[in-house]
Amino acid sequence: MKTFRGKQEPSFHKWSRPQRIITPRIALTTAEYLACKCGKHVLVILTDMSSYADALREILHNPTPDLTGYITGGQIYIDR
Repeated sequence: MKTFRGKQEPSFHKWSRPQRIITPRIALTTAEYLACKCGKHVLVILTDMSSYADALREILHNPTPDLTGYITGGQIYIDR
């Protein structure tokens, strides 16, 4: 059901590793396009944000090493 001609634009996806990061962003980008460029009224409902937060936390806690193979202290900066 991915069409802009209808009234709804549902975006369903299983929470596998890369897709659980990008699916909410694609949904919000689509909603922004419909609202700003097409002048539509848009309601976005994101459920189960805990899975999204878990995926972001996993990326922060398991960073990719640099070219030397080691993670140096200056590679990651977290502002809390």
